Amino acid sequence: MNSNLRIRRRGEPSSGRLQPGVWLIAVIGFLNSAAFSISLPFIALYLHDDRHMSMTAVGLVILGSGIASALVQLYAGALSDRLGRRPLLITSVIASTVLYVGLALLVATSAPILLIVGLYTLVRCSLMMQRPAIQAMVVDIYPRERLVEANGILRIGQNLGWAFGPAIGSYLLMSFPYSWLFMVASFISFVFVFFVFSSVKETHYSNPSIILLFSDVI
Repeated sequence: MNSNLRIRRRGEPSSGRLQPGVWLIAVIGFLNSAAFSISLPFIALYLHDDRHMSMTAVGLVILGSGIASALVQLYAGALSDRLGRRPLLITSVIASTVLYVGLALLVATSAPILLIVGLYTLVRCSLMMQRPAIQAMVVDIYPRERLVEANGILRIGQNLGWAFGPAIGSYLLMSFPYSWLFMVASFISFVFVFFVFSSVKETHYSNPSIILLFSDVI
């Protein structure tokens, strides 16, 4: 069985009910969600319990980072059409891996809160950059009549990541400091990078002549 994604024209008959590529994308969705949910939801506990921030301030941090990551995701969707799905995915996952390590070091050394909040926001933005490329890959390799089914498989992978991630994170917190959560998330992201490099091929022919402005996608 060919484990690599391949480009298939919309409507082209497939040899099975689901192409192998959708299972790869499901694994990608799992890794993406697991890395996020094993560490970042616990940042609220860290800021409140260890750094003595009020829950109101913590909520504002999460709100602000969510708005920033939503805007980045909006632009990333258009960027994946210009650069291609695979280059954007690889770039954003590598960025996430490095940022997780940086966040682990900041937490371990009790760095200034503003630095931690800033890096936390960048991590969320890098994670949100991955999602449009992942979802676009499903559209690229599946005919319209199979998109609901294929996206369902992707969602299963993402939901499994959200199921296992917080459970693993909670277990680690019983024996290790908060910084370990981000190191584990970095390791998962590293596995993600290796997986994309070895198993995922480009599914979209990019058009580098297109010049995108932020106003074009809002």
